[in-house]
Amino acid sequence: MPKIETEGDFFNNCMPIDEDRYAHIDKDRLVLYAAYLLEENKVEPTFEKIVATAFKLFPKRFCLLGFPMYPDARWIYYSLWHCVYPSKGWLSGNPTSGYHVAPKGKKIISETMTALSGKIFAPKEVASKQKRKEVYFLNLLEKSSAFQKYLSGKMDEIAEAEIRVMLRTRKDVPRDIVASNFKKYLEYAILADRPKIVEFLECIKKSDRWGHLFG
Repeated sequence: MPKIETEGDFFNNCMPIDEDRYAHIDKDRLVLYAAYLLEENKVEPTFEKIVATAFKLFPKRFCLLGFPMYPDARWIYYSLWHCVYPSKGWLSGNPTSGYHVAPKGKKIISETMTALSGKIFAPKEVASKQKRKEVYFLNLLEKSSAFQKYLSGKMDEIAEAEIRVMLRTRKDVPRDIVASNFKKYLEYAILADRPKIVEFLECIKKSDRWGHLFG
């Protein structure tokens, strides 16, 4: 990248990287690299700027489904959440305060830069470190009647009892426990990179019919 003197220079010179160079690298590493690049060029790594940078560098990975000219900020948000999560600790910060590359992240950055150069293969972190417990519960959720109805376009037919069974809670279980189980399932789905389950859980959370269960 040419010499950067202003923030505008950075974004003007932030050009797409050939997809073949990053197709084998997981989203978390790519988002971490975007945050690092901003920081290295003295541009504050805010959530919005990381979204813009990740999309400009890796458009095929972070475009909105059906609208390739726009970024899908949701998946960049999830990757940032992964990177900040204590089990990784690659970044510190949050969407409000902005982000900073942590010491653990610097080693990953070095590996990612080498992978982008084509010198080594960088395994997909999420896929290689999924916990058996997470996979087990997500597989059960996928078999639930509630999820199957969602996939079949019959979401209006889903009953509250089916959602409670899916979340492994009885009818008499307090809502705070239902909400806690829901949060765990959503975290599992994000960490395991199961977008269809994430989409389903977000959909029922926003629903007027079932949203009260998770509030």
